[in-house]
Amino acid sequence: MVPFGTVAEPGDEVLDVAIVGAGVAGTYTAWRLLCDGPHGPHGPHAPPRDRPLRVAIFEGADRIGGRLLSLKPPGMDRLVCELGGMFFASVFPLVCGLATKLGIAVQSMPHSQQDLRYLRRVRLANDAKSVPYNFTDLEKRSSPDDLVPEALEALIPGVLSLHGAALDEKLRTATVDGIHIADWGFWNLLYLKMSSEAFDYTSDTNPDDYSLINWNAADAIRSMQLLNVSGLQVFHATDGYAGIPQAMASAVEAAGGTVKAKHRLKRFAMEGDLVRLELAADSRGWGPAAPGRPVTVRARKLVLAMPRRSLELLEQTGPVFEDARAQAMMASVTPIPMFKMYSCYASPWWKALGYGPQGYAITDMPLRACMYWGTEGDQPGGDPGNTSSLLLTTLDDMMASSFWAGLRDPHHGPVFAPRRAAAAPALLGALPGSPRWREYADCTTDRIVREAQRQLSEVHGIDVPEPYAVASMNWNQDPFGGAADFWKIHARSEDVMERMTQPVDGVPVYVCGDSFSRTQGWVEGALESAERMLQTRFGLARPTWTRDVTTTP
Repeated sequence: MVPFGTVAEPGDEVLDVAIVGAGVAGTYTAWRLLCDGPHGPHGPHAPPRDRPLRVAIFEGADRIGGRLLSLKPPGMDRLVCELGGMFFASVFPLVCGLATKLGIAVQSMPHSQQDLRYLRRVRLANDAKSVPYNFTDLEKRSSPDDLVPEALEALIPGVLSLHGAALDEKLRTATVDGIHIADWGFWNLLYLKMSSEAFDYTSDTNPDDYSLINWNAADAIRSMQLLNVSGLQVFHATDGYAGIPQAMASAVEAAGGTVKAKHRLKRFAMEGDLVRLELAADSRGWGPAAPGRPVTVRARKLVLAMPRRSLELLEQTGPVFEDARAQAMMASVTPIPMFKMYSCYASPWWKALGYGPQGYAITDMPLRACMYWGTEGDQPGGDPGNTSSLLLTTLDDMMASSFWAGLRDPHHGPVFAPRRAAAAPALLGALPGSPRWREYADCTTDRIVREAQRQLSEVHGIDVPEPYAVASMNWNQDPFGGAADFWKIHARSEDVMERMTQPVDGVPVYVCGDSFSRTQGWVEGALESAERMLQTRFGLARPTWTRDVTTTP
């Protein structure tokens, strides 16, 4: 790989495939083309068969991973902060197979449970039967956690017993009040059967606000059913989830491909049968006006492995962006905001309360959810004397993320620094953490940390000790626009997913990524979208290392 922090000139040769974006979808596309069997693109723009494919990935940032961002915290070597995606499940055939294929070490996670619920200023145990919400008499007859499933069963009988193709068929044909399910907002649909108090309870006790927003009801139900299976296992990558795209990028280079950092695409246009890419090298901004040394690349095929916001930051000219249908498809998803913060403590203060490991607390306060991530000395191979501990302090999306935005501006206060030097463990010198930790610590203001500490103390009913280090990530910023993209009401995702693989017929420009997938917000969605594109548009065979993968919804 061209060393990050430097700029490399492309050669004069025409690339067979130029890929923009070094996240999961982009690195996977290059890896499949170059490393996963003797195959290559077919069709009118295919390269000569007597030479290897010329494939290059162009990444605007100075790191690989996209919306995966894994950091080792200071004072710990066996724990990883996942500031982006965190987990994957046994129902995801692509990511499970890929991790095995790449030799990525994974660990099964114990079943995470809500150790604590702090709602409406009442502290509740996980199994509390009485909650401070004014349910209707009918709702009081049910377990509070069954309110959504019962509402959906009443509206669409039998839907929660279905999965896969049977569920897709049900959702394609079912209606409520004569309106197709995809034309309902999920909130609108649930409100037909749930009181406002029942909905508030469900929202308050769900760590992911986005799952209950008013997005496409058909896709919301698919998302619910994805993990609604018996025997579900959840895994995490031992050394960090970002290791998957990093491993693929390394394999691409070993196979003769190129990965170029700090090359931000500004615009592209057709030049005869080729696509001409105009990039800004070593740019410090996003969008077509961002300054940077101009670099021009030509390719037979262009793959845009990018979320909606990144696509919007390109100059909106040329045969793709000037096509009304392509624009409508790109606008069929909406970005989901998210803010995440981790805190490092000298010892696991939550253990004295009987919480953890990997349990979590839920609250209706802006903190929303915190997870007791772990203690260094408790990890396999860890030093038993090292009590440094990690807390996922807040996992906020939707409205709650805007609360922290008001405290995030560094012009309104200094970056966090511990006020008591004794809070830092002696092992910091030997275990400094990831080299990039400082970058994500320096965007975490003192005001954010103090407010998070105040809310943690109220939720747990103790004076929570001061952390010795913190790091955070605001996924709302460019070029991401959010931590995920979700289908809008009225979108027909099954049609858009297929068409977005090549938005305009006859134009060798392709789009992939979890934004336009059935599994939005998950790495599986990025792989699913890229695989659909590779099979239907590039003529690649189904991978042999995974279970059956369909190329159409």
